Amino acid sequence: MSEALCWAPSVVATSDYASFNFYDFPTTGTPSIEGWGKLFSLDAARSEREFSELSKEWLSATLNMSSSRDMFTHPAYLRVIELGWRAVPSILKELQSDDPPHWFVALSTITKKNPVPAEDAGKIAKMAAAWLRWGAENGYSKWQNPQTLISR
Repeated sequence: MSEALCWAPSVVATSDYASFNFYDFPTTGTPSIEGWGKLFSLDAARSEREFSELSKEWLSATLNMSSSRDMFTHPAYLRVIELGWRAVPSILKELQSDDPPHWFVALSTITKKNPVPAEDAGKIAKMAAAWLRWGAENGYSKWQNPQTLISR
């Protein structure tokens, strides 16, 4: 009787190179989660790097744009939305800046939420604070206290 086999990732990563190798391991044994942890860490780093590149592209291309429709339909902005939940930590991180970029449509599209009170619509600092508060309430607590942003 032969053992059933399944696929498990083995990740090799350096500063600018990542390789995924898959090896068989018996399902009767207990697989180590070390490989999975490396995979998720690598995926997070890759997502953050991809978001950073898209964010720079979007900010540069839309710097002098007056049409919000054009801003939110720019290919880089749409690609950030395609990243889905993987982009949320990076977006929340950017909302901490003194002049936060307008990632609110992307956040609402990804999360299907809108924590911004109607009276704060259009008030960028308060919108950022509402999203950071939402982030803290939903496990994204490593960012600064949103209360410090409300006073802007």
